[in-house]
Amino acid sequence: MKFSLTIPQLFYDFIARVFPGFLFLLVLRACLAGTGLAPSSVAFLKPSTSIEVLLGGLGFLVICYFAGWFLRCIRWPNLQPEETSEFRTMYQRIRLQHPESGFRIVKLRAEARFLEASRVGMLVVCIVVLMAWAFRATDLVAGDSIPQSVWALRLGLPLLVGLAFLSRERGMWGVYRGNVKKLHSLIIDEGYPRQNDLGPEVAVVPKSGA
Repeated sequence: MKFSLTIPQLFYDFIARVFPGFLFLLVLRACLAGTGLAPSSVAFLKPSTSIEVLLGGLGFLVICYFAGWFLRCIRWPNLQPEETSEFRTMYQRIRLQHPESGFRIVKLRAEARFLEASRVGMLVVCIVVLMAWAFRATDLVAGDSIPQSVWALRLGLPLLVGLAFLSRERGMWGVYRGNVKKLHSLIIDEGYPRQNDLGPEVAVVPKSGA
């Protein structure tokens, strides 16, 4: 196993899939509390040993991963710039030929994916809250009496958070693409780092706002 490629990929999965999935499930449960539609805390195991606790934790991570993967599939609106085959080749060259810089661009890509999946998750929460609001207004679902101001708060907060993610996402994609192009030019085209200048493990990475 080549850890210089495997570890960044696991790091990517946590930031781009597990964290957005966890945030989505957490906010969804909070916004649906008392509506009769909130997802219940299902205990697949009643942990009594450390092994059961570990298995329960791994199961929760898997659920968060697939929730984040589902949000990634929606991708609306899609703000990611189209990647040409040349750009994808540049990305993979950096990862293979200079793992330290490859880890940097994997991190930047993961952050862009996090923003993408998270703002989609907040949009989905808003839609679900509106549906729950309608169900409660028509007495289709039994639940606690929830004031209109609380409904507005449950709708407004995820909407504001989603808009915040949306406003940052386009810029994050620009930072990621800019770093790929600059690092490819420095490392692949110009041959940096030079051992007599910087040492064998030091890369020149221009500051680009990230």
